[in-house]
Amino acid sequence: GGVVGKRDIDEAIEWFSRAGEQTRYLSMPVIVVRAAASREPQNRILAVGATSVCEAGSSPAEILAELRAHTISGPVLSELRERLLRPFADAAVTTLREMAGIDIATRCVYQKTGYRMFGDVSAILGLLGRGEGSLVGSFPETTAAAIVRRILAQVEQDPSAGVVHDCIGEICNVIAGQARGRLAGTPYEFALSTPTVISGANHEIRHKPGAPCLVVAFSSELGELALQLCMSI
Repeated sequence: GGVVGKRDIDEAIEWFSRAGEQTRYLSMPVIVVRAAASREPQNRILAVGATSVCEAGSSPAEILAELRAHTISGPVLSELRERLLRPFADAAVTTLREMAGIDIATRCVYQKTGYRMFGDVSAILGLLGRGEGSLVGSFPETTAAAIVRRILAQVEQDPSAGVVHDCIGEICNVIAGQARGRLAGTPYEFALSTPTVISGANHEIRHKPGAPCLVVAFSSELGELALQLCMSI
């Protein structure tokens, strides 16, 4: 028990902010149980990365129900992971190493049910083959800018949004092109459309209903990023 002071609240808010940032590509809900003495506005807690806020006195069953309600991911079938998703993941590793000189490592793989993207900048490419689909590369704004600076050594410290968008679009185009080569001659071979780049926090990208939406989340020295692959198979 005891009174929760402003310093305690500020430290908690800072912790939730870090937790939200570290789990943004993992589709992992962050549920906050607010102390009875806390008067912190719920919208501030949500704004720094919490998925939901439960009030003091909530039972374990109520907290678990809230957790389940905000879980939008599931496992990926091993066949899809190895035969379809791995070529895209390997292509991303190769592309970022060759274009930006950075190594990226897979953090997790999962199947997603929602439409909200976890990055601030996303490049979308249509995939045309046996089934229609799309590939989305999604990056936090700071990570996207840092990668652009690595690729374009002569670029100014703060590259313009247009420069970032063009470069991220090209990165994802190269990833898709390399994956297409790896999948040539398989049931998953496809043709590509020109990339489109959109930006903004919490933007949504709709995918074809019924098509599995697979996500590979990566970590790197410049920050997090993710590939989202949705394809009718």
